Amino acid sequence: RFAYDVPLDPASPWPKFRRDSAQTGRSPVRPVDDGSAAWSFATGNGIFSSPVIGGDGTIYIGSADRTFYALSDADGRVLWKRLTGEIIDSSALLDDRGLLYFGSGDGNLYAQAASDGAPTWIFTADPPSVTGALINWFEGNVAIGANGDLYAPNDNFLTYALRRDDASVLWRFRTSDQTWSLPAVDVASNRLFMGNNFQ
Repeated sequence: RFAYDVPLDPASPWPKFRRDSAQTGRSPVRPVDDGSAAWSFATGNGIFSSPVIGGDGTIYIGSADRTFYALSDADGRVLWKRLTGEIIDSSALLDDRGLLYFGSGDGNLYAQAASDGAPTWIFTADPPSVTGALINWFEGNVAIGANGDLYAPNDNFLTYALRRDDASVLWRFRTSDQTWSLPAVDVASNRLFMGNNFQ
């Protein structure tokens, strides 16, 4: 089991993009060559995101073929998949409740069971007609705070704070341009740090 200061899956060696709340990108796991055969899995289009890994070794990754995949680490077999309305170019997040959260270019943030892909909820971002943006893609990755609230930036100039229980909106923070990056959480100060495309 792994120690995290936010409610990420404690069995997962890599539950989110850059692994932990501070975005260190460091893992205590050392690679081991056990002689297993290498495998590859081809999606229907390019892959622009990074995978996350479940405690049982399941690999979760989205593709520009609009599909999010759960793959067996043993042989690359598809365990389940979820078709969305647009490309997926951000990573998922695995929480301590066995739920997986990921965004899509279709403007939706999805929550579903990591075990079998069963849907929990879908949150739809405000459309460009409301925000004045060109698109409402969830291009930035999802972050989670110490209390379990989710922080999800969208290309509609808004970053959302959502309750992970039901996707109810706690607040919206407007920026001057799109946010493609993953917010970093500083648990000690209860602050959120993020970059933006505005110059």
